[in-house]
This record gives sequence, C-alpha cells and structure tokens, in this order.
Amino acid sequence: MGNLVIMPAMAQRKESLNMGEFAEEAIIIEEVTTPKRVNHFIEANTQEVTLQHLTKDCIIPSFASMEETISHQSFIGAVVDAAKDYFHGEQFDIPEIRISHPINGRIPSALGKKA
Repeated sequence: MGNLVIMPAMAQRKESLNMGEFAEEAIIIEEVTTPKRVNHFIEANTQEVTLQHLTKDCIIPSFASMEETISHQSFIGAVVDAAKDYFHGEQFDIPEIRISHPINGRIPSALGKKA
C-alpha cells in the first residue's frame, strides 16, 4: 500500500511556504476490530461443555430395560481416536462440545440395578 497524502501538492513544499508550524506528518491509526460471534443455528439453545464435564458430571444414557448405550464421552473419544488414526500425523484441538438438554439415564454405578 502506498503512502497516504492528505495535503495538496503545494503543501509538500512546506519549508519554502513557511508552513512548518501548521503542517505535520500524518499518523495512520488502525482500529483493530474483533469479529462478532454469530449465533448459528447449531448453537441456538445450547451451551458449551467440556469433555471432563461429560465424564464426571453427566450420566450414561440407558433404555427403560436398563440396557446400557454408549456414553457421550465414549462416543466422542472413539471419534477422536478414529480421526487421529485416519489423519496420522495431524494435530487435533480439543473437541468443542455443545449440549441442549439433560439426558435420561443412570450413573455408572447404578447400571443394571432396578430403579
């Protein structure tokens, strides 16, 4: 990008026109703007949680017959492991997890017991 000239060409000769006390070099000020976070459809009515929260504070989904299903944290871990195997040598960030509502299920120690 070239230099910004905000004075007429005649003012470039400020020494010969005795404009030294009135004219000075322009200072360019750039404003750094942070992008707004847009609430996308997938983020509506959800909240962000960590994998540790799912592991320690959440329950394992189960059917009414007490049949266990795969837990959310186990599913996420399996997908991350599969991606790391497939894309060998790539760097992966921590998964971004969003939840929308509580899941009906059981804590791990209550699986297989009557309600």
